[in-house]
Amino acid sequence: MEDIPFFREQGLEVAGAVNFFDREQGGVKRIKSLTGVEVYSCLGISKALEMLVKNGKLTQELMDTTMTYLNNNRFDTPEYGVKD
Repeated sequence: MEDIPFFREQGLEVAGAVNFFDREQGGVKRIKSLTGVEVYSCLGISKALEMLVKNGKLTQELMDTTMTYLNNNRFDTPEYGVKD
């Protein structure tokens, strides 16, 4: 997110951003809220974890625990400057 103001200060237009791996903790929403820039993710953690469970590399219990942790530790809250 820090790069967007830098590029704008250089006179460049930021049309969008690409995020390879989205932890799904609200960072994409936060960037959009604070900068107006649309963020596109290649892969989200829930999909990655689902694939690991499906292929027997991760238990459903561990996936559920991980997703609960991520949902309880978000970055798209007023505390981080994001308005609903």
